Amino acid sequence: MGGLRGAELVDQPERHHAG
Repeated sequence: MGGLRGAELVDQPERHHAG
């Protein structure tokens, strides 16, 4: 999951914050 988490952050940092 670590890889996915990093990719998401680079893709859309806002999405991670909303989640």
